[in-house]
Amino acid sequence: MASISNHQELGVNPPVSSVDQATDSIFPELSFLVEPIAPTLLRATVIVPNKIVSPFYEHAAHTMRSSTNARGFSQGDVPLEYVKGNFKEHLSEHLQELLFKLIVVGYLNNEIQAQKILVVGEPRLASVNLDINGEARYSFDMNVFHDIIINEWRYLPFKAPVRKKYKDLDRQVKSFISQEDEAASTYGDSGIDKGDWVNFNISLVDEQKTEILPDIRHNFWLRIGGDETENPLREIFIDQKAGNVIYTQNRGMQAYLSSHMRTHYTFRIEIIDVIPQRYFGLEAFRKYFRIKTKRAMHEKLVEVFSYRNHISQRMAIVQEMIHLLQGKNPFEVPNHLVLRQQQSIIESVRQSPDYNVYRAQRDFKDQVQQLAHRQVSENILIDGITYNENVNASFYDTKCYLGLLQRPRMKDFIYFESPNSRVMGQEVPIPLSIIKRACLREKATNYIIHHLTKD
Repeated sequence: MASISNHQELGVNPPVSSVDQATDSIFPELSFLVEPIAPTLLRATVIVPNKIVSPFYEHAAHTMRSSTNARGFSQGDVPLEYVKGNFKEHLSEHLQELLFKLIVVGYLNNEIQAQKILVVGEPRLASVNLDINGEARYSFDMNVFHDIIINEWRYLPFKAPVRKKYKDLDRQVKSFISQEDEAASTYGDSGIDKGDWVNFNISLVDEQKTEILPDIRHNFWLRIGGDETENPLREIFIDQKAGNVIYTQNRGMQAYLSSHMRTHYTFRIEIIDVIPQRYFGLEAFRKYFRIKTKRAMHEKLVEVFSYRNHISQRMAIVQEMIHLLQGKNPFEVPNHLVLRQQQSIIESVRQSPDYNVYRAQRDFKDQVQQLAHRQVSENILIDGITYNENVNASFYDTKCYLGLLQRPRMKDFIYFESPNSRVMGQEVPIPLSIIKRACLREKATNYIIHHLTKD
């Protein structure tokens, strides 16, 4: 019997592959402090040292200087000290946002995983303190859960829900495989297109295209939106290929990293990998689920084609697995954690055009409460087993995970909520570490099912 009661208890992780070393964000010199505030509340602080703050501040001021108009000076000839003296507050506020989006969010999620902190919901930014002559401190409040004890589960009797016996299901799966094989064979890699997922590293550079901080790597995933009104972010990537390095002042990237101040940065963007929308990666799917034979591949795909009572076989398997483990590992979920999740659900539903229809239902509040309780308890259970079993998600895992989102049927292989890739209706970059956190739950789910169903 093992306990997940100490959030600082570290496990042994396998070596990182060369692929991951080429893509993972790198955050040297940053610090991470955690202090308890209440039994289920932690205050986590990310500290960005002056050796990072200062170069970014100098570069922001220098860039602002080139576009500043001031009486007595021609544009571009405004003294740097004038800019620093008259726009100090604006530069400070901008720097807080820039560091937050480019560095802090990714580092925070990395540390949550590395230190095995069982976070319920999302961290909430509590305060930011930035000293342009010192360091920057970003403090987050995180609801956590410590009191879960994971009993031995591998040998529990588990009977997975079976598929329907309709022969048409087999024809549908064969047709799906045939169509995707044909699409893959005709894919000429003509470049990134609408609907693709793109992985890239981004950094700020000066006029000589020298990186401001070459030792820091910022890695993101971005889905290329298909709407013609999409923001100009996609202009960076359309028709480009993995391996290309682009220098750009794209206004969409400027707006993403600086929503309150107009900037004129030059970015160095290196495209690391691409997940095409034009075909589904069956080979990646096979590796992701450790499938060894064509027959096993067929049976795995049937799981999302076979439906009973409007639920796919795959979803039914996961639900049965969670029900079994919850029965053997009971725990009480504090009500305030459920209430916070209810707020999150309602905020999400409000974005739907059918919100007023849902809200008008008599049992709307009860449904939201039940859903919130189920989501919180399931997340706690799977995260507890994830940390207890030292399950890890690699870059390749995140690629396979996002690949499942490329086909409506395949989305049923994702049980837990995926990170939202859209803000105000437009696609935005997502730090790799956020995708990894979501992927980790799915990988742990597959890990558990594999052990419960293997002969």
